Amino acid sequence: MKSNARYYRVGSSITYDKLEAIKLSENTGHHIEYHVPEFLLQHPMHIEPEQDMWTLCTAHAQRIRKDYEYIRFWYSGGSDSDYMLKVFLAAGVYIDEIIMVKCGIPGTDWEIDDIAIQNLKKIKSQIPNTKIRIETKTLDNYYDTDNFWFDTNIKLGRASKCITYLRLNEELESINLYESYGRTVNVVGIDKPSICYVNQRWYTYFLDAYDYQPGTDTNDFCCFFEDDPLVFAKQCHLLKNAIVRTVDNNQYNSVRKEKMYERFLNQSIQRISKSEYFIPCKNNYEHPSVCGLNKKELDAKLYMTKHHPIVMEHYKNGIEHLKTVSTKWWNNNNPEQGPIGCLAAFLCLDEQHTTTVDELFPIGFNI
Repeated sequence: MKSNARYYRVGSSITYDKLEAIKLSENTGHHIEYHVPEFLLQHPMHIEPEQDMWTLCTAHAQRIRKDYEYIRFWYSGGSDSDYMLKVFLAAGVYIDEIIMVKCGIPGTDWEIDDIAIQNLKKIKSQIPNTKIRIETKTLDNYYDTDNFWFDTNIKLGRASKCITYLRLNEELESINLYESYGRTVNVVGIDKPSICYVNQRWYTYFLDAYDYQPGTDTNDFCCFFEDDPLVFAKQCHLLKNAIVRTVDNNQYNSVRKEKMYERFLNQSIQRISKSEYFIPCKNNYEHPSVCGLNKKELDAKLYMTKHHPIVMEHYKNGIEHLKTVSTKWWNNNNPEQGPIGCLAAFLCLDEQHTTTVDELFPIGFNI
């Protein structure tokens, strides 16, 4: 097991896959421990890098180009991947391939169709030799899935993210589905850092809410905003400083979870400027009878329930099977709401100090 990897340890067993970790925990009684790369744990996170965010990201992009023969750039049109794309272009870092994926369910691929593809059309002249690739599922593909779809995704190396989602774009985001050309890297603009204020100190912490794929020796995975410790540390301090400067201290821990702060969060870590157009996350994904982890997922389920009930029957059967895997590892005891998160180390942003969730929250994590 690589020290610079994200993985789960359950007793003496190690796995990259959340569902497998849950099964191991249920069968052995051991707790699930989530581990993050040593290069993050060993970095002095309490020291804010002197360089600005753009400079740090530029250097990171240039190193990626130097280290790999082929760059596959995953683009969604969202603020994270769009900032990343601007960095690469401004630095003159050649991208071999830009890939976008679609689930194929009507009304749910709007971010790719209306934003990502349109953005790339505007910069076509800047990337004349870059391969533009769009992978999409069809409605027929949803009839090919069975009641145990989550087990088949283990073979893809991405079952963690595919446990409870209906939309098959999650499957298409498995990097092992795609060929490598020499030493290939898949660059992904995964989300912002998580920070919290506890006992008069600021911490950054790591939750397994995102899907970090192990890849292979020739097909690597790069979480752009986290796989360079300087870039990651800079974001943490930018966010911390902005919160202290503008938010009441009794609301410090609300910024990362409340949708009302989403624009503020993106501006704080310089994903967007104050004048830049920003599409906020749609938070109206509550429904009396259908559960959606986000608006796109809810819309997909509503559409398929109306037009393709057999697909939804298979999906519901799978959810019922997941209930037999575990009765405690699902949010609100419902696999459709996803697995309960695992927390790794908490790194102090004020002084050199590393701690755990149990030490900071002896009666339970409540942020």
